[in-house]
This record gives sequence, structure tokens and C-alpha cells, in this order.
Amino acid sequence: MTSFPRILFGLIGHPIEHSQSPRLFKEYCIAHDPSMLKKSEYRLILEPDFDSAISVFVKDYAAINVTAPFKTRAYEWVVEQGAVTDPLCTMTKAVNCIIKGLDGSLRAYNTDCSAVASILRSFNAGPATRVAIAGSGGAGRSAQAACRSLGIVPSVFNRTVRESGQKSLEALAPALENCDILIYTLPVGGILRPSDIPSRVHVVEANYRDPHLDFHPLYTGGLEWLEEQGRICYEMFGKLL
Repeated sequence: MTSFPRILFGLIGHPIEHSQSPRLFKEYCIAHDPSMLKKSEYRLILEPDFDSAISVFVKDYAAINVTAPFKTRAYEWVVEQGAVTDPLCTMTKAVNCIIKGLDGSLRAYNTDCSAVASILRSFNAGPATRVAIAGSGGAGRSAQAACRSLGIVPSVFNRTVRESGQKSLEALAPALENCDILIYTLPVGGILRPSDIPSRVHVVEANYRDPHLDFHPLYTGGLEWLEEQGRICYEMFGKLL
């Protein structure tokens, strides 16, 4: 009996040994299309530098997810390659999903933004929703782009005020009295006490390995964020099979 090779999907970033992506991919396939497990395989590409990792993708893989610290470099690379990029990539200057066509053409996406937008829609968020974002790194920029895609103008709080309109983290706790949603993308805790966050405020946190605000009653954690962006990617992966 002839055995046909399975299509490869994967993840690049460093370090990624702890990644939940292979598990999430398997769970998605079982729930939505078990045949994907027979036709494809999801692997961690354990290359510590971007150039080596992306070379493995180009040679052997049909599509990849991209995680820290490679998302910004991935955006630069897809632009250099003339890839088709969705507007959210351009807004954030970051890419977390690259798909290769049969002709070798590339398409790039930022499904982090799409995942946050989906979470916000589940709260019925719209232009009048008051959103505070803590942090302006990669996850913070994705959250900002997600807000803008829904017509929301968020308030951004950062340790270092880098851009016009940003506010200091010291101003975050008082501002939450007049907020509907807090998106917390900082890797560290200790910024907010439980008493600082009104019970009516929805909290969305990016960090799933070491959460800091999971004491809050209206809490959406980083794993839900990760699962949602993965679902969006895996739907696109399935169309390649």
C-alpha cells in the first residue's frame, strides 16, 4: 500500500518547548474534522533564530504559526517576500500566521487581533465601549488593532509613555472606575490590586502561563485568547488539505 506524506503545519518562536499549540491543533481537529489528523501533522520547529526557523518553513511546511519573539521579524520578512498581508498585520507590524500556496505564494495574518476582536464581540463591545489596555508590546498592539476594527478608541497605559496619547501605568487603577473592559498584556503582575478593578469590568489577560488577574469574577484568560486565535488559523489550515 502506498503511503502518502502528510502536510506539515508548525510553530516558530523561541522558546516554544512549552507551547500548547500541538495540543490545541489536535483538539480542534477532533472537534471539527478528524480527517485532518490523517492528512497533516503539527510540529514545533525548534530553531532558536528566525532565519533558521523560516528556512525550515519554506522548505517543508504548508503553513506556520509565529509566536514571540519572531512576530515583528515575520512581518518584515513577509513584506520582503511580497506576501499578501491582511490589514491587521499592517496595523500592528506583526504576523502570527503564514500560509503557503501551491504556487509558493505567501499570505500572512495576525489572528491575535482577530481573536481579541472575537472576545470583545462576545461582550457586545462597540464604539461606545470604554476599553483600557495595559501594555503596548506585541499583544498590546494586537489589542489596539482589534479595538479599532470594532470602532473602539481604547486608552493605552504603559510603563514608558512612548507614543502620543498613551498614559502612565500609575493612572491605570483610577481610570478603571470609568471603564467597561480591561485588556492586560503586561508580562508582570503587581500593577493592580483586586480592589482596583470594579466587579462589573470584564478583564481579558494575554498571559496564560503565569496569569496575574485571574482573581477577578469576569475574567477571560490567555488560554482562551490562544484557543481563539488558533481556531481561526486551523480553519485556514484545513482548507489546504
